[in-house]
Amino acid sequence: MKIDHSLLYNAKIDRWSSEKWKESLVFIKDNPDILDIGCADCVFFDFLKKNNIKFSGYGFDIDKNALKKNEYHTYTSLYDIDKKFDIITMWDTIEHLTLDEFLDYLNHIKKIIKKEGILIISTPNIMNIFYPFWAQPTHIRPYSLDSLTKILESQGFELKKKKKTNKLVNPLKLVFCKFMNIDPYSKIFVAAKLP
Repeated sequence: MKIDHSLLYNAKIDRWSSEKWKESLVFIKDNPDILDIGCADCVFFDFLKKNNIKFSGYGFDIDKNALKKNEYHTYTSLYDIDKKFDIITMWDTIEHLTLDEFLDYLNHIKKIIKKEGILIISTPNIMNIFYPFWAQPTHIRPYSLDSLTKILESQGFELKKKKKTNKLVNPLKLVFCKFMNIDPYSKIFVAAKLP
């Protein structure tokens, strides 16, 4: 039985999403062509518009229902895309893929990213025990900043930026993390390019 992803996903521009998205703004210049893989209803593009960023937005998602709710160029198959892009993003997408699927996506990304193009990925940080990773029924593969870095480097990408984002705000959880030497960041962010 197939899962209706639109019932599981409620995209909106909020503090939580904005914190990870703002990390990408330094890479978005000169009216780029941007492909958002796993775009849902293209709320990342709405965030860019709200911040007066000029761009051409293209989205890919397997959820046809979500794609109907936006004004951008959208695809339901990654492999139908043969245009070249300045920036390719994957916001909270790779944790829904098997490792083989992720590697397959990376191989296709190498074909459709421009020479100086940037790949941006954000995903939950499995090293944060307070992030309810397994509560999302479509999550199948967790990552740490180290494991994601190793995968990208093994596939020929050079890291331009890597960091942890979305620090916990609950003071008790922060104290517990400090006391137990646990990572207090809920997301990881990487920006990479091909040499």
